[in-house]
Amino acid sequence: MVDRVSQERGLLKLMLRLPRLRDAMKRVHRQQPTIENLFAAYDEASSALERMQTLEHPDPKLLDEYRRLCVDIEQDVADICGPVPLDRK
Repeated sequence: MVDRVSQERGLLKLMLRLPRLRDAMKRVHRQQPTIENLFAAYDEASSALERMQTLEHPDPKLLDEYRRLCVDIEQDVADICGPVPLDRK
């Protein structure tokens, strides 16, 4: 079972990261509750990435892997939400 707090944090992080998808994410969240697993995965991956970035000597390969993982989850959420162009900053 996925932690509800992690799901909510992941949703909020994705809403900040992909502002054009905010309404679609809310709509899909109501219609397809299984998307919560992606929200929780995003929370975990982005939190791990943030922690690694604060290290004095982070492993560049691991940083790259977590960056790619976050982008992949963002793309999965965008694909589920429909044809709204991604607006990554």
